[in-house]
Amino acid sequence: MITKFKMFEHINIDDSQLFEHINIGEPEINDYVLTYEYIYEDPNDSHLNNDQKEYLESINFCDTHIGRICYLSYDKYTYTIEYKYIPNHLRGYFINDCRKISRAEIKYWSKNKEDLSDENIKLYLRSKKYNII
Repeated sequence: MITKFKMFEHINIDDSQLFEHINIGEPEINDYVLTYEYIYEDPNDSHLNNDQKEYLESINFCDTHIGRICYLSYDKYTYTIEYKYIPNHLRGYFINDCRKISRAEIKYWSKNKEDLSDENIKLYLRSKKYNII
C-alpha cells in the first residue's frame, strides 16, 4: 500500500534532488549555514539587564538568519560565520559582521543559500522524519 502524505503531494519523484545539497559532508568555507545555540536564559526574564537581553537577542539573530562561513580554524572545530543586515544595536556582539562558533552549533549547511529557506528546511525535516529521502 502506498501512502501519500499531504505535505509531500506537490513534490514529484524528480524533485528528490531538492535536498541533495543540505548537510552533505562537513561544512566548508563559503557554505551557507543556520546555527543553533541553546539559550539557558529566558530573554523576557525581568532579572536580566539590557546587555544580557541584547546578547540573547544577538544569539537569536544568528539562529534565525542565514550566515556564510568565511573562515575555518586550523583545528577545524571553530568556524567564523559572516552575517549580513545585522541591526545596529547588535553590532557590538559581532567582529566585522562575523561571529565565531563551534561545529556543534552548525545545524544546517549548504552551498546554496536558497536550500536553507524556512520552507525547504521544514520540508527537509518532514521528509527525514518519514524516511522519504
